[in-house]
Amino acid sequence: DKTMASLHEETLHLNKLVDDLHTLSLSDAGALNYHMQALDIQSLLQQVVDDFSTRAAEQHIRIEYQINNSTTLQGDSTRLQQLFYNLIENSLRYTDAPGQLDIHCSLGSGEISITLEDTPPVPAEEDIKQLFERFYRTESSRNRKTGGSGLGLAICRNIVEAHQGSIKAYLAPSGGLGICITLPTVI
Repeated sequence: DKTMASLHEETLHLNKLVDDLHTLSLSDAGALNYHMQALDIQSLLQQVVDDFSTRAAEQHIRIEYQINNSTTLQGDSTRLQQLFYNLIENSLRYTDAPGQLDIHCSLGSGEISITLEDTPPVPAEEDIKQLFERFYRTESSRNRKTGGSGLGLAICRNIVEAHQGSIKAYLAPSGGLGICITLPTVI
């Protein structure tokens, strides 16, 4: 029955919204638990990319993933997985097929930079500046079926900041959206 399916979908959407609000409120209050431990960021990223490989292939979006060196940092593996899940989910949701998502890591002095760059479309420049604000959704994501709650990227920013890192969005050379996360390799 169409009505039941619609109600079920709306219930799932509301549950996700409540979960996101709860996570964000805990993070704001400094009550979100972080269990920092030494972890290999390459293994963690590879696991997340592998989890999305089938869906990306079905959507005709190729994920190119390159990390040259194994890098250990102090972090919460669950929260960092959530960070990368949110970012890859956004990329798959808003990249036209056929498309591509490039994920690269580079080591600097005492830090690692992880970039995710996808192919078109890209949000407008004024939208890029506000992507990490809570409840902000670009005009193209206003549809409830395809758009999220507008909380996922705000949660991403909180996770990165809890790891003493930074996150920024920019227009990628590929014509899509670029996200750069910088995390210290020693906390």
